[in-house]
Amino acid sequence: VHATLHDKVEAAKHEEAGIKEIHDQMLQVEIEIFKVRSQIKHFLKYRDYTRIEELKAIQALEKELAYMIDNYSVLS
Repeated sequence: VHATLHDKVEAAKHEEAGIKEIHDQMLQVEIEIFKVRSQIKHFLKYRDYTRIEELKAIQALEKELAYMIDNYSVLS
């Protein structure tokens, strides 16, 4: 009886170690998912910022072009 109980305890310890290993692997996957999501958010934020800056530059050039066209019309 004692040997059977000892075997069951050892089997439970082995199973618990396997479950802990799986849990640790799942935690690492969750960490990697979090990192990738953070990078995606960062890239999207940076892309949006870059897009806004590009739009401002385009609008400034359009205004300058309109001013040049107006001045050209006055000179003509």
